[in-house]
Amino acid sequence: MVAFERVFRTRRGDATLDLTVQCHVPEPEGEDYACAYVIRWPDRDHSHGRAFGIDGLQALQLAQTKIAVELYAASPAVYWLEPNDRLGLHLTPLLRHLENDRNPSWEETVSEIEVIARVESGVGRITLNRPKAIHALNRGMCEAMIAALLDWRGDDAVSSVLIDHAGERGFCAGGDIRMIAESGAGDASEARAFFRAEYQLNHLMFEYPKPITAIVDGIVMGGGVGISEPAQVRIATERTTYAMPETGIGLFPDVGGGWFLPRLPGQTGVWLALTGARLKAADTVALGIHTHYIDSGAVAALKDELLANPSDPQAVADRVAGDAGPAPLDAHREQIDRLFAFDTVEEIFAALEADGSEWALKQLATLKTKSPQSLKVSLRQIRTGAGLATFAENMAMEYALGGRVVQTHDFQEGVRAVIIDKDNAPNWSPAGLEGIDNASLDRLFAPLTGDDAWTPL
Repeated sequence: MVAFERVFRTRRGDATLDLTVQCHVPEPEGEDYACAYVIRWPDRDHSHGRAFGIDGLQALQLAQTKIAVELYAASPAVYWLEPNDRLGLHLTPLLRHLENDRNPSWEETVSEIEVIARVESGVGRITLNRPKAIHALNRGMCEAMIAALLDWRGDDAVSSVLIDHAGERGFCAGGDIRMIAESGAGDASEARAFFRAEYQLNHLMFEYPKPITAIVDGIVMGGGVGISEPAQVRIATERTTYAMPETGIGLFPDVGGGWFLPRLPGQTGVWLALTGARLKAADTVALGIHTHYIDSGAVAALKDELLANPSDPQAVADRVAGDAGPAPLDAHREQIDRLFAFDTVEEIFAALEADGSEWALKQLATLKTKSPQSLKVSLRQIRTGAGLATFAENMAMEYALGGRVVQTHDFQEGVRAVIIDKDNAPNWSPAGLEGIDNASLDRLFAPLTGDDAWTPL
């Protein structure tokens, strides 16, 4: 599905109105599909329309006509399409008549819809639609998802929620790191506003009263983990690649990582957080990161099943799920639980070196490429999160931490090295673990109070 929106600016009397029209255009185009539009009025309920055999531009023309008719009381007050008629043949003269008769002035801007939210067969559907960025989240996307979830929370016509993505590049590669870094280089206000919205979305999903299904068919990292882990049904495919790679850019595994990671089996959450290791579906399902596995070729049929049985997505997933295969990580689970069980990064380093096995030394070499500050921050985050009583407490901790960490040298340097210059040669400061003391960690973790603190919706 292709989705885009156009903002029409017009006048009614002395008032200027901005009206947003969203169009959903299935692919491929043809006379057998329906193209839908939504007009978002600033002062009344939304208008919806749907017609067969038209393209996206013609759907916009139809919406524009409806706007003109309703705003300017132009004739005809009722308009329709005959089967198989091409819309442009009818609307172009009508639009010209309306403009001549009522003289509305249209100023148009067009943008792609980054989150497609709609209700189908009792399922609230959220589709991430920023494929060129592998659906990396920005504040607007988080707010759009929040708005949809709040609308559906008390709607009896919505039994469950399904989150997926457009295209084949991946589910969600994280957050808008460039924006966060640019903001962190200044006063970090935009970064904090993003974190506030993102974490409120994470918490809303965690506490949501209706079952949520997330289909993570492809890359799922960082922010993508934050909008899939709270779902009751989390479906992986052979294309799924999971990671929390934040220590490689001077950050920490946020979006609920302090809650979810320490609750994984043994010390696997610590290992994932510190190393940024990537896992495929066999391991994610074995660890409980994802609840079910299906082949990517069966995703479309699964969605049809979920729409046919909106009230019980768990039963649908249980029925169609397949075997993800043996988990490669099983061979190292004993070492992970033994070598990553310490409360300081220095002790973990020493244990890996003392073990001396090829696998342990490889983990040690990986850790030595990460930000020393991020390693210590992430370990404290996970150990603290393990003892917190609620998900909201964890998100408040991560919000206070995130707003400070993005202003540190290591985050700015990590983004430069990995995202901007791509030389993968960050110059961490301090360069070693010994340069980060408990007092500096205490300052980063200090709770926020009053209006500065994060709160749930």
